[in-house]
This record gives sequence, structure tokens and C-alpha cells, in this order.
Amino acid sequence: MPSANRDKSFWLYLEPWVHVTAGSGQVLFYNTLNKKSLHYNGNIVAGNLAALFRDPENGYVVKVSSTEIEGTELGKIIGDLRKTLMGDLLETNWSEGKPVNILPKPFIKNKLTKNVFDNPDDLSLVNYDEYIHEVTIFLNTGPSAVVNAFPLASLQFPFPGRPSQSTESFDFEVLNTLAIELSVFKLITINFTGSDLNDQENLLKVASLFREFTCEKKFHIPVTGFNRNDFNELIHYPSLTFAFYITFPFDISGFNEIVTLVSESAQQSRFEFHFVVKDNEELQTSLEIIETSKLTRYSFNPYYDGKNFDFFRENVFITQEDIKKSKPDQHEIFSRLTFNEKDFGKFTILPGGKVFANLNDPEVGNFPKNSIVDLIIKEALSGKSWKRTRPEQYPCMDCINHFLCPPVSSYEILMKRYNFCDIFKNSGNP
Repeated sequence: MPSANRDKSFWLYLEPWVHVTAGSGQVLFYNTLNKKSLHYNGNIVAGNLAALFRDPENGYVVKVSSTEIEGTELGKIIGDLRKTLMGDLLETNWSEGKPVNILPKPFIKNKLTKNVFDNPDDLSLVNYDEYIHEVTIFLNTGPSAVVNAFPLASLQFPFPGRPSQSTESFDFEVLNTLAIELSVFKLITINFTGSDLNDQENLLKVASLFREFTCEKKFHIPVTGFNRNDFNELIHYPSLTFAFYITFPFDISGFNEIVTLVSESAQQSRFEFHFVVKDNEELQTSLEIIETSKLTRYSFNPYYDGKNFDFFRENVFITQEDIKKSKPDQHEIFSRLTFNEKDFGKFTILPGGKVFANLNDPEVGNFPKNSIVDLIIKEALSGKSWKRTRPEQYPCMDCINHFLCPPVSSYEILMKRYNFCDIFKNSGNP
């Protein structure tokens, strides 16, 4: 701490790797290098200091005097900042003027903007591979036993089926056009799903269309009603992976057929099991099935049916302790403040050509009326899914933890509740 010279003044500065958030009487300083944090609740001095740091004109540098900091709350906070390597003091007589600091702001390369869009020459230089990495194709939609039992599932996670009044199937000529357009992008995953995937001949035609793609090609298949004969050839098709969805009531015969197929495969890493659960009983049963069958590649997909909010509160919501364990680095924070990592770079295409960045949001366009590049530009410029971040959602915008939390999920959009926690009381539903 500086000596007791009443005439001394200092520049108090924050390091550029430190993030500051404030709201509802709370202040958070977070060091992205050593992952240490300082949390102040109801501290007026900390709140005022955070406001000064966050003022762009100050640029993370504020002037303080020895009188203001010796033996005061401000001095204690400065001591905390110095101990955690978040900031320090610099005597003003060491510089001719206010030091220049670097604020922690993201820089986005090749960002699609209105100015770029208005200039065709600039638009041609955009690397579109940076804007798309996953496509989900519904080969068909319509009523089925599984779809009717889980009508909201496709709005929550990649469920094999989407309800509609009548059965619609993807036109193969359009699918071929889509395959040709997608072939120029460096995709990571193509998902194939649908309400009725029991036509082996058509599925083999789909697999053949995308044979040359080097990305992961994944078929999403319900266990209920699974017939080994419908998949005997497809299951051995090279370079495909399979995601099986287990729902309750449990179809043990379909499950056993799949387990037998997997056990006979030389590449068991191509198969994964997704347990769709909506209460604690189904969760416990799933754990027993996993242990009994010795499954190694599995996950749980909580299903919100409009009545099981308490199950989500108990098993899905995060706590303050969970948030404290989150240790994002500078790059991860910049990503969360710029775009939604859960939706960015993803499109879902339905039979008939409707394209969505998130099925809970309005459609982006229609393929092939709109090319994939057109769809990328439209979503990047005027869409809402890719750019939905927590600082723009209520009540997350008032929470100091918004950059520590995971991105907004489809569950939250569907439920119209943009915080899966109880840190803030939510006035929305439920």
C-alpha cells in the first residue's frame, strides 16, 4: 500500500484480461488467466468503482489519491485486485498523462455486416466455412407412435421425428441439390432424422448421396419399433454413425436388437444411446439399463412436457456453485458475448425446404429457393438464433454471471425462461 503522502495520486488500472460485470447490487471481477474472481454483494464502493472501470472514456484506468485509499473500503478492494493480479497502482508522476490501456473486447474476423453485404467484392472474400459446420435434415415428418408421445421433443434436442398433420418426405432431387451445395463447405456433422426411418432402400439412397462427405454423418433412430431387418445393410454402411433414442415405456425388444447389432460390430464407437427422460423414475431406470447393458457411449436428454418443471429444477438447473466452477478463458468469454455457441453455424432443413437456425425461431428461408450462402448471410445479418446471447436476455442481462453461464439453450427458448437457475426469480413461465 502506498505511503501516507496526502499529495500523492495514482492511476488505478485493470489488466486487459480481467472482466467486470455489475448489476442488482453485485459486482464481479474475473481474471481469465488465473481464473480467480472477486465477488462483492451490496458494496456501494465496489459498485461505483466497477462503473468507473466500465466507462469507455476511462478505459480501465481511473485516478485515485492516497487519501481515498488508505484505510478505506476502496483501499481494501484495490488490495484484493492486486493480490489476484487483476490490477495495480501506478504513480501519476511516472507518466506524462493518463496511461493507455487495452479493453477486453472481441475482434471478429470475416464478420458479415451490412456494409460487407452491400459491397459484392467484399462479400466474395468472406470465408463461409466459418459460418456453417452442422446441418440437420428431416427426411420426413408426420405422425408416429413415438412422435405423438413426444410432440415437443424436436424443439428441445435432435429427436428422431417431428409432428405434422400429414406425412411429408424430402424430395430426392432437392436432396441431391442440397448435397451438391453442401459439398463445398467444411462441415463437421450432418444429421439425418425423421418421423419414419424404416425404409432401408431410401436410407441407403440417402447414404449414397453423401458418401463422399468426410464429415460425420449421423442417423438419429428411435428404439421404439426398431426392426433389425430395416437396418441390416445400412448399419454396416461405411462412415456412418448412429444415435439411438430410448424412450419410456421402454421397448426392450427393440433395444435388445440394437444391442445385438452393436455387439457384432467391429466399430462400436459408431453407436451412441440417448435416454429421453422426463422424471426421476425414468432417470433411475436409464441408469440401471446402462449398467446392466454395459453401455459406454450414452447421454441423457431431459424432455420437458409442460408439467415436469420440478424435474428440470432438480436435475437441469445450475446453482451458484456450478457457476463458480466455470472457468472460461478470454476466448470463451468473447465467444459467449458475441454469438450463441449452441446454435451458431447450424441449420435444420425440413421436407418442403423450410430452413431454421433453431426450430423455436422463425424460419431463415427456404431451400433451394435460397442457396446455403444466402441463408448464411440472412441469418448472420438479420437472424436471431446465432446472435442470441445472455447479456441480451432478461433476467440474465441483470446478472453478473452471464458470461460464466452456458449459452441460451433450446429448452429456455421453448419455455420462455432465459435462466435455468434460481439466482434470479423469473416472472415468465413457468
